[in-house]
Amino acid sequence: HLLTQLTPKGGFLLLSFPGAPVLEKRRRGVRALLSGYENIWLSDGYPTQHSVAATVNIMQNILTANPNPGDISAVFVTYDLLASGAVQAIKNAGREKEIKVYSIDGDKIAFQMMFEEDNPFVATVSQDTYGVGVLAAKALMDVINGKDPESVPAALYPDDTLLASQTNIIRAIEVAKKKWGEDCLKEWEIDEEELLNRYG
Repeated sequence: HLLTQLTPKGGFLLLSFPGAPVLEKRRRGVRALLSGYENIWLSDGYPTQHSVAATVNIMQNILTANPNPGDISAVFVTYDLLASGAVQAIKNAGREKEIKVYSIDGDKIAFQMMFEEDNPFVATVSQDTYGVGVLAAKALMDVINGKDPESVPAALYPDDTLLASQTNIIRAIEVAKKKWGEDCLKEWEIDEEELLNRYG
């Protein structure tokens, strides 16, 4: 999905909070995904802090240094909260039509951005955090009850890891409701009918 948003010689920016093992895995995964595309330049030399305000400042500086349409086609941020900072900077610069933002987690802020008209945030991967906890607890209990630790997989993933994007708004709404409850759009003051008409 992400690769379809890049221009023929598109710039791809990767923002991450360094040092967190999960975020480093996400960063490495994106780098591996893009490694086979010679026409895409990747820059991930912009570590950010665990701060939306700091991310806004970092992204504003990047946009100033890359002022032309196509200089940056897409931004991947390793989690949704930080992505909101990148989105704010892009909107402040009036470049929401040319730069798309992607992230991971399926947090409330991600769906709120995705469902907002003319927002550059277009997709998140929604994770079943409860399911992750259940799998981790089960693995721990197996070891406590005598299972060989070497036989426990190094990585465990729940089944409910789902892509939510503006390109399939019906599915995005379903994913939001699955994670945040049937009334989440009402709680966020989002008109579901208007949303479907806009992207349908």
